[in-house]
Amino acid sequence: MLPMELRALGAVAWIVQRAFTAADLARGLHRLKEKQVAEERPQLHAVEVDAAVSLAIALADRVRAHGEVVPDVIVPTSRGTLRKPAECVFNNMKWLGSSSSAEEQQKRNMVVTNRGLDWVHPSVSNEVAQALGVLGLNAQIAAEAMSSAGDGAEDGSSWFEASGQAEPLTTRLRLLLRDITDGASPSDLSLFKELVQNADDAQATEVHFVWDWRRFGTQSLMSPEMARWQGPCLWAHNNACFSKQDFENITQLGALQKASGRAGGSRAAQIGRFGLGFNSVYSFTDLPSILSDDVVLFLDPHVRHLRAMGASLQKPGTKLWFLKIDVLDKFRDQFEPYHGFLGCDLTSSMPYQGTLIRLPFRTQEAAANSEISSFIASPQQALETLNAFRVAASECLIFLQNVTRIRFSWVPQMQTVHLNRTPWLMCGLQNQAVV
Repeated sequence: MLPMELRALGAVAWIVQRAFTAADLARGLHRLKEKQVAEERPQLHAVEVDAAVSLAIALADRVRAHGEVVPDVIVPTSRGTLRKPAECVFNNMKWLGSSSSAEEQQKRNMVVTNRGLDWVHPSVSNEVAQALGVLGLNAQIAAEAMSSAGDGAEDGSSWFEASGQAEPLTTRLRLLLRDITDGASPSDLSLFKELVQNADDAQATEVHFVWDWRRFGTQSLMSPEMARWQGPCLWAHNNACFSKQDFENITQLGALQKASGRAGGSRAAQIGRFGLGFNSVYSFTDLPSILSDDVVLFLDPHVRHLRAMGASLQKPGTKLWFLKIDVLDKFRDQFEPYHGFLGCDLTSSMPYQGTLIRLPFRTQEAAANSEISSFIASPQQALETLNAFRVAASECLIFLQNVTRIRFSWVPQMQTVHLNRTPWLMCGLQNQAVV
C-alpha cells in the first residue's frame, strides 16, 4: 500500500517498495511543488500540505537515523508553500510568545520577512526543521544585527557584535594557566589575587567574591549549548566600571597593553589590568562573562556555545549592549542570574555602575571535553579557598593602592532570591592595618 504521505501526489506512477530513501521522500516534496506550479496555484491544497509535512518528518527521520544527505531539500512553510531550508526559519525563541507585545511580535516577523524568509509550517517541529537545515530565529536575529554592523552601524544601532580573543585559544590558555599558577592547583589563590589586582588597577575600592550554588532555567538562552553553564558559579564583583580599553585588553589577551604599561603607566595601560593574568579565570570555567557599564561580554574560546550569536574562531565570543534591547524579554533565563544581583537591574535604562564577572563551573561532561582544564569547582574547594585567604589576607591587601575591602559570600543551592547572601569573610584596611 502506498504510504499516506505520498497519496496526495495525484496520478503519479510509483513502484511500491519496502522502504523509501531520503532521496525518494525529497522527490515526493518536489512533485508536490511541481504540481502546484503547473496548476498556477499560489499555495498547496490542504491535503497536499498535510502530505508535505508528513514527507518532511519522514525525511528528517531518515537524515537523523541514517545520516543520508539530500542536496536539494524543500520544506513546507506556514503560507502553504514549499521552499529551500535557507529560505525558511523556525521559532526556537518560543518563550517570546504571548508575553510579548504586538509590537515586539511584529518586529520578530519583520526580521523574517525583511530577509525574504518564511516561517516553517507550525506542524513541523524545531527538531525536524533543524535536521533539514533550517536556521532558528535566534540565528536570524543575530544575522540581522551582524548585517547592520557590517553596514557600518556608526550610529550605534547595533546591539551586539562578535567579539573575543582572536587567536587559537584553547591550547594557549592551557599553557597560560600553567604559567600563571606555576603548577599549583586551581584551588589556590592565583585567580583571586589576579582579580583583586585587576580591580585595584581599575581604581575599585571594594571586591566581593560570591560562591553561588544555584541553578537557573535553560529554555530562553542565546543558544541551546549555553544550558550547561546555567549552574553553580563564582561571582567576582567590584565597584569600578570596565572601560572600552579594558574590554579590548581582554580580547587581545592583554599582550599589547602589558607591554605599553611597562613604559607608560597610564590608567588604561597599567601592567596586569585585565591582561594575561585575567586568564586565570579559565582555571574555573570555559565560558566566563563580564557585565559592566552597558556591555556584557561572553568569551567562548572553544567556539562551541555562541556560534548562533556570531562567534567564530577569529572572534570567539559575543559582546552585547544590553541597554539597546530588552534582554530579559529575549533571553530571560540567560540573564536571570545577573538581574537583581549586587545592584544589577536589567530593567533600568541606566548603565551598571560596577563590574560583575561570572565564572560558571564546569560540569563533569564539560570538564571531560575541555581543551583548557579538567578542574571542577566544589564546596570543599571553596572552603579551602576561604581558609587560605584568611591566612593570606594581609599579604593581599597591604600592597594594594585602592582596594580597602574584600568580602566572600555564599548563596546556597536552594535559595530562590538574590537578596540573602551568607557572609563568610570580610577583611579590610583601617589606618593601613588589616582588620
